[in-house]
Amino acid sequence: MNSKVFLLFFAIIVFGHTSIAQRADIDTSKILQLSGVVVSEHDLNPMPYITVYDRSIGRGVIADYYGYFSMVSFPGDTLYFSYYGYKTSSYVVPDTLKENRYSIIHMLSRIP
Repeated sequence: MNSKVFLLFFAIIVFGHTSIAQRADIDTSKILQLSGVVVSEHDLNPMPYITVYDRSIGRGVIADYYGYFSMVSFPGDTLYFSYYGYKTSSYVVPDTLKENRYSIIHMLSRIP
């Protein structure tokens, strides 16, 4: 195996483990699957390829063509939704959820 490839795999394993270890203060039984659709406030049409970033855990996803996204999150995490030409908005995952699945519809408004 090439030494550069080995170092790359080693770095991925170490940094991946480190990012999970940073959330040691969170009860892992509180992990939830958060999914939803992002729509435009102007016409309520789904918005494709929106960036959804969970600042609390430092990870994000990109919504599909229909504005649908799904990600692992924790109660109390802050999510940021961004798209070119629209205001970046945030959403705080409720900490009173009783289920481990949660769905939302999030609206973005245009920059004037």
